[in-house]
Amino acid sequence: MENNLINYISGDIKIEDRRWEKEKKVYPLHWNLDWPTLKDKLEKIDEISSFVPRINFPSSIYINEKNYPALALGLDFELEKTYQDLNQIVVSGRLPKNDQREIIIGYQLAQDLNIKEGDRITTLAQTANRGSNAISFTVVGLANFPITSMNSTSFLAPLSEVQYFLKMDQNVQQILIKYEGNRVKGASLIDKTLEDENLTISELGKDDYIYSMMKVVSYSYYLIALFFFILASTVIANTTMMAVFERMQEIGTLRALGAYKKEITTLFLYEALISNTFGAVVGSILGTVISLIFAKVGINFTDAMSGVEMNIGSIIYPHLHFMNPILVALYAIVITSLATLIPSRKGGKIEIVEAMKYV
Repeated sequence: MENNLINYISGDIKIEDRRWEKEKKVYPLHWNLDWPTLKDKLEKIDEISSFVPRINFPSSIYINEKNYPALALGLDFELEKTYQDLNQIVVSGRLPKNDQREIIIGYQLAQDLNIKEGDRITTLAQTANRGSNAISFTVVGLANFPITSMNSTSFLAPLSEVQYFLKMDQNVQQILIKYEGNRVKGASLIDKTLEDENLTISELGKDDYIYSMMKVVSYSYYLIALFFFILASTVIANTTMMAVFERMQEIGTLRALGAYKKEITTLFLYEALISNTFGAVVGSILGTVISLIFAKVGINFTDAMSGVEMNIGSIIYPHLHFMNPILVALYAIVITSLATLIPSRKGGKIEIVEAMKYV
């Protein structure tokens, strides 16, 4: 979700006209930003790793004398290379070229409207001066966006063509920024640098309720994980203790043959340590391999995510922290060893006369 928000919605930091925020539901394109001026100022801020201009606007695709709603995104495809790798979304065809009347369209929207690569479509929209305009684009590619909802609603077009179409000169609707460091402090720094009271400068998640909620909910996952760790620990301990208690006959035999209590305890501890270490290491390796495989191919939730209006992709790619399997393996070894210690010590304390009962 965070990656999707940064790449498509809000960046680490987003700049918009303050008046846009009050009327954003109607996409007031006349409240826009002077891109050339802001670009020069932003380039002087060292902490900014990259930034890109965007224009989001609603449109209608005109096909067979009918209008079909769509959301358009105008961007500079050359400048986007410094911000993200858009080639990842291309499922067929290619990305549009700057200064060409070309678009790449969500594969689901193309399927719904029976649009294919090479087709020429006409789109209509309200311009920045609140008039109406139409323009024709050639479809040069189909896209699979990481945000599921975009696949059935959106297309991307060159920024310069969108500016001409919407009569916005060189202005843009928003600027998305990737920032190295604390986003709140970064937004404050950018605000001071630009010194424009008509601008709204907001950091990631500030205006996204679901993202803010997810950050809070994520802490509860740690509690859930702790619960399962405790549950797993009790299962491991119970299984290990039962394995030792079921071998009381062996303990009795060893005691009858003159084995000391400490020797019996040590014997079972070594046995448990070897088997537990083997199990923990093998389990961690298998888990790591499976995680790495899914990190490459992803887990496809396309059907499950159908109709879900969230900034989450339909394919989830797990991210493996290599310290996790190591810590889990060590944890399992310690827990099982401690679980073995209790019954083995009890077995070691059995007197020889009583131990004979188990022989």
